[in-house]
Amino acid sequence: SAMKYLEVTGAVAQGEAEMEKRFNVIAQMVAGSSGRTNPAMLLQMARRAGPAAQGLSVEGMRNMSGLVQELGGEGAGTALMSMYQTLIAGVMKQSAAAVFQRLGLLDPRKIEYGKAQKIKHLMPGANKLGALMQEDPLKAADALMAAMAKPLKGPAIDTSNMNKVREEMAILFGNRTAQKMMSILTTQRGQVVKEAHLATIAKDIQQTYDQALGSPARKLKIFENNLRN
Repeated sequence: SAMKYLEVTGAVAQGEAEMEKRFNVIAQMVAGSSGRTNPAMLLQMARRAGPAAQGLSVEGMRNMSGLVQELGGEGAGTALMSMYQTLIAGVMKQSAAAVFQRLGLLDPRKIEYGKAQKIKHLMPGANKLGALMQEDPLKAADALMAAMAKPLKGPAIDTSNMNKVREEMAILFGNRTAQKMMSILTTQRGQVVKEAHLATIAKDIQQTYDQALGSPARKLKIFENNLRN
C-alpha cells in the first residue's frame, strides 16, 4: 500500500531518492501514530484526492496524519479534492468569492467581472491560498486565519472565537467536506501539529531496523540459532 501510494502521488516517477525519503515519512507516520495512520489509509486518501495529493510536500504529508485519523482515508481524500476545486479551480458561489476578495486573498489581475462589477470568473491562480494548499493544507489554513484577523476590507474576525471562524468557513467553503477539513485545520490546529510532530520525531525505517537488531528478542534469537548450530 505504501509503494502504491508513492506511485499514485507521482513520487516513483521522481526517482529512488524521493521514493526512499517519502517511504521513510510513511514509516514515521505509522510509528508516531501507533498505527492510527497506516499506508492503506494514505492510499485511500491519494486515490480520492487525485491531483490534490500529488503536490504535497513532506511536511504536508505529515500534517495530513491527524486529518486522516479524523476523517478516514477516503474522507480526507474527498475533502482535499473539494478544497482543490474551491481554491485552485475557483468553483465557488459569488458570495464566497466576495468574502475571499474582502479578505485580500484574491489576485485582482486574475478576476473576471460581469455586470455591476460582480465577480464572474476566477482564473487559475487567482486564490492566494491555492498554491499553499497544494503543498500543505495547514499552511493554507494558517494564511486564512491571518487574513481573517487582518482583512483587506471590512471588520476583522475574532479568530479566538471558534464559532465566528466556523461561520466564516460556512460561507467560504460551500462543500461540507472541504468545510469540515478546514474547520479541523483551524479549530483543532494543536492536534494536527501534535500528530505531525510525533511523526517527525519517530524512528524511520533504518532506525527501526537497527533497533530491532539490537533488541533482547533479536539477541535471544541469535543465541538460539548459534546453540542449535
